[in-house]
Amino acid sequence: MKNIYRTFLSLLFWLIVCQLPALPGGYIVRQNLVWYHGLTKPPLVPPDAVFGAVWSLLYLFLGISAFFLFNKG
Repeated sequence: MKNIYRTFLSLLFWLIVCQLPALPGGYIVRQNLVWYHGLTKPPLVPPDAVFGAVWSLLYLFLGISAFFLFNKG
C-alpha cells in the first residue's frame, strides 16, 4: 500500500511541475486577448475553446510522460 501511495505522490508531483509553466502563460495571454482577437486569422484557425482543451491535455501528457521517464528505474 505504501508503494501505491508513493507512486501516486510521484505522479501528482510531475503533473504539478508540468502545469506550473501554464500559470504565467495564462496570465500573459489574458492580457493580450484583445490584440489576438483583432488579428486577421486564416479560415482554418480552430475556435478559442479548443486551445484551452488542447493545451490542458498537452500539459497533462507531459506530466504523465515525465512521471514514466523518471520512475522507470
